[in-house]
Amino acid sequence: MRVRSPGGAVGRPPNTDPAVTRNRILQAAVDLFGENGREGAAIREVARRSKVSMSTVLHHFGSKQGLFDACVDAMLDGLATHQDAMLDVATAASGPRTASDQVVRECFRFARRHQRLLRVITCESVTTGHLPEGGRERVIAPALDRAAGFVTDVAGRSAVDARIAVMSICHIITRFVLTDIEELRASLALDPADDEDASYDVIEDHVARNAAVLLWGSLD
Repeated sequence: MRVRSPGGAVGRPPNTDPAVTRNRILQAAVDLFGENGREGAAIREVARRSKVSMSTVLHHFGSKQGLFDACVDAMLDGLATHQDAMLDVATAASGPRTASDQVVRECFRFARRHQRLLRVITCESVTTGHLPEGGRERVIAPALDRAAGFVTDVAGRSAVDARIAVMSICHIITRFVLTDIEELRASLALDPADDEDASYDVIEDHVARNAAVLLWGSLD
C-alpha cells in the first residue's frame, strides 16, 4: 500500500520500518549518483525510484548533499572493513608475493561487489579532481600507508615508487570494474557466450599478473 501526501506525492505506508525506508532511499540514490554524479542527480528522481515522497527523503537525509554524504559514508565504511580483512589475508599468506596476489584478487572482487558505490565516488573524483571529503583521511591514506610500506619493506623500493605501483593497481581495478561487461568483452575479444563471472575471471587473472610486475618487477 502506498499513500499520497496532500500535494499528490507518493509517501511512506503507515507502520513501515524507517530503517527499511532509509535503506531503500539510499540504494536508489547510489544508483542515481552513480549514473549522473552529484550535480546531475535530483531529489525528486530519488524519491520516485524509492517510491516515497520528497519530504520523506529530506526527513531522512536533510538535503541532496546530506544524501550524497550518506552514500559516500556507506562506501568508506565498507572500505574500512575491507582493509581489516585484507590485513588478515596478507598476514595468513605464505609469503609476500602470495599475499599481494590474494589481496589484489580480493580487492578486485570487492570492487565488483560494490560497483555502484564505487561509481559514485569515482564520478565525484572525476568531476572535482579529488575524493569526497574525508575519503583520503579516513580510508585511502591508511590503506596506502600499509600497502606501500609493505612493498617498501619487502622489495626495498622507495616510498614514492611503491605508492605509485599501489595506486596504479587501484586505478586499473577501478577502470575494469566500472566498464560495462559487454564493452569489455568486445574490446578484449572475450567469448560473448561466457557468463559474466567467467569474463571477469579472465580480467582478474590479468590484473593479478600485472600487479605482480608493478609491485615486484616480475611474475616470479
